[in-house]
Amino acid sequence: MRYHDYDIADHHKDYVGLAYLHLASRAPRRQRRILANRLLDTGLFSHLTEHALMHLASEAHEFSYPSHWTVLAAGNVPDLALLLLGGSATYSADGQPVGSAGPGTIVGLMEAIEGRPTRMSLISDVPLCGVAIDPQILSRALQPAIDVAARSTGSTLQPAPAH
Repeated sequence: MRYHDYDIADHHKDYVGLAYLHLASRAPRRQRRILANRLLDTGLFSHLTEHALMHLASEAHEFSYPSHWTVLAAGNVPDLALLLLGGSATYSADGQPVGSAGPGTIVGLMEAIEGRPTRMSLISDVPLCGVAIDPQILSRALQPAIDVAARSTGSTLQPAPAH
């Protein structure tokens, strides 16, 4: 298995670090199927074929954070987008809460694609789990949903270029 190196933005004496697992394409199909079903449950990927959904699952890095953990610190440039699958978190700016995030929320996608720092921090309220995915892969998987949203709002978001 391959692992991704994460920058830990916060430290906690009882928590050594981020728990994560990369499901490489050689991972057991059953394991990838479980994650694919969790991705499908978000409602964001219902347009994907089973093959595309399984590919997305094989590219995902599962993560979990304890309560009150800085998941993403303001001013950092993320290299992966986060899709929350369980728990809840609070966005904060200058130490003040400004919003919340929960299952189905995508965090840091545009910042990762554009290589720009985040404006807000994201702090877990309760244990938080989800997947970290390469932003180009995630944006391509979301493109049909983005197109529908763009047509309804009149805005556009171009897909990330393929490598």
